[in-house]
Amino acid sequence: MNQVPNDKLTVKESWTAGKIRGKLNKGQKQVFDRMSISEKRDIIEKFNNNIPFEVEEIERNQETKYKIIEKTLNKRELNTMSESGKDMLLKNKVGQFIDSFSTRFSSSFSNPNNAGQMFTYEMINQNFVLIEMLDEHLKNENKIIEQNNEIINLLKQIANKGV
Repeated sequence: MNQVPNDKLTVKESWTAGKIRGKLNKGQKQVFDRMSISEKRDIIEKFNNNIPFEVEEIERNQETKYKIIEKTLNKRELNTMSESGKDMLLKNKVGQFIDSFSTRFSSSFSNPNNAGQMFTYEMINQNFVLIEMLDEHLKNENKIIEQNNEIINLLKQIANKGV
């Protein structure tokens, strides 16, 4: 008589699912919320029986982060950024303070020093990325100079053989 509904969790299962969600990070919570009812029931059963389980984070979170960075770059008309440049921006969290509505909102209505502090953090992060990008650019220029020197030496050898 006590049939478990297939289209939703029971109250007891929902309660346990809430406990599970409390132990997950943000990415895992997103994955858990997208799971089917049967997958959630499997995890709830493991949780109730103290069996270890893992909620895997999906790489879509990384793609979402790339989209946020690309949106930030497009606002500033920087659409030709390389993948390594985007990785540097992600690692240093550049743009997280400038484009965050909650950061702007909270800094407007709280202590003005917080807004200055957020801006300072943003500038520090941007400077680290800029230093890394300039270093990468310098390495590429040094490679080009070496290649040009090799070409000049080869042309000199060809010219000497022709004489």
